[in-house]
Amino acid sequence: MNHDEIAAYALGKPGAVADEPWEGDLVAEVGGKIFALDGTVPAAELRELVDESYDAIVARLPRSKRP
Repeated sequence: MNHDEIAAYALGKPGAVADEPWEGDLVAEVGGKIFALDGTVPAAELRELVDESYDAIVARLPRSKRP
């Protein structure tokens, strides 16, 4: 999975938005919380890590901010 594919996957999650909190670093956020960022994780693990991080962030959001 390349950079563009993982970015599209992460940003395809309900309520996910792109942000650039640091110049040149793209992150995916949900409810104002980062759940994925561009890095150097092996492709085989990346999709699973995005799913786990997204689920953990969404579970902690107040119901009013959940997608």
